[in-house]
Amino acid sequence: MAAVPHSHRQFLESRPTLHQAGKCAFVHAGIRPGVALKDQTETDLVWIRDAFLKETACFGPLFVHGHTAIDAPTHYGNRVNIDSSAAYGGPLSAIVIEGREVFHLTVRGRVGLHPG
Repeated sequence: MAAVPHSHRQFLESRPTLHQAGKCAFVHAGIRPGVALKDQTETDLVWIRDAFLKETACFGPLFVHGHTAIDAPTHYGNRVNIDSSAAYGGPLSAIVIEGREVFHLTVRGRVGLHPG
């Protein structure tokens, strides 16, 4: 922590754990299904896995998240996981979102990510 400038720590500490924009919501790990967005706990937003990953029902907004490393960004219909293991030497994934349409940016250009 001593190596991280105070201004950088302040910036990171001031970031919300859940951000909504348009038809999407952005979160580190996910949300607890069945709990209103305003009632989500920081622990779930940052650490949840199974209950969120197994849920197939629509959450309302399309959720964009990481926390669970996979080979490539994947669209599940109700959520998009963009954690392509960059922290473990995998590629960093970039996506474009237009409404609820999602595109993976690759060296070949935009590639549509469709629920599957």
